[in-house]
Amino acid sequence: MGPKKSGHSVLQVSLKFLLREYAEALVLAVVLALVVRAFVVSAYRIPTMAMSPTLLPGDFIFAFKLPFGFQPPLSGGDRIGGRAPHRGEVVIFKCPQDTSLSCIKRVIGLPGDRIEIRGKRLMINSKRATYREAKGFDLGTVAGGARAAVVDEAWGKFRHPILVGTSRTSENFGPLVVPPGHFFVLSDNRDHEEDSRKWGFIPFRSLEARAGFIWLSLGWREGQKGYLPTPRWKRVLQTVD
Repeated sequence: MGPKKSGHSVLQVSLKFLLREYAEALVLAVVLALVVRAFVVSAYRIPTMAMSPTLLPGDFIFAFKLPFGFQPPLSGGDRIGGRAPHRGEVVIFKCPQDTSLSCIKRVIGLPGDRIEIRGKRLMINSKRATYREAKGFDLGTVAGGARAAVVDEAWGKFRHPILVGTSRTSENFGPLVVPPGHFFVLSDNRDHEEDSRKWGFIPFRSLEARAGFIWLSLGWREGQKGYLPTPRWKRVLQTVD
């Protein structure tokens, strides 16, 4: 009659089994999270006023990657599947001046479009955008203390609010024609020139994601720097249009 296994040994075996199960589940969860982040959805933080009034510093957004396809490893940047961006979409792409960083802007021009700005008024294919006062914005928040106005810019089917300051920079631009395989982007804060007016056209292969919605928004009031930020609850779950 052989020796009996002690309860201590059974306990050790059970603990090893449980630890292995938890370890495998953890590794699987990490792998799935990395796959989702790489190919499906990713989170970004807005650091500047460049996209004000649409996005403010301290906004945290989720962006969707599948609309523009995906870039397999070792593909050299070529995208598989997906579509080209639509005019008026807010998109995220590799920054032209430093491709290790991501930039977020609004698509204004598509291949073949003739882009021109005259007196800060946008013209696409010789058709001038229309403007009217936008209501419901707190200039103290969206303009950061600068002298500016929020207006709705409309061209064709797309309409969105932009911030127009009193600065005379970038009052005139172009005309330029968007080449094949590229798109033209502008900041919603039109006095902020870090966009295609400075960088030139953006290649489709630089696309990363389409902006989705704000999942958290934190703001610092004047004189509050260094303390806890104030949550901007009204901005939470707003879609980025």
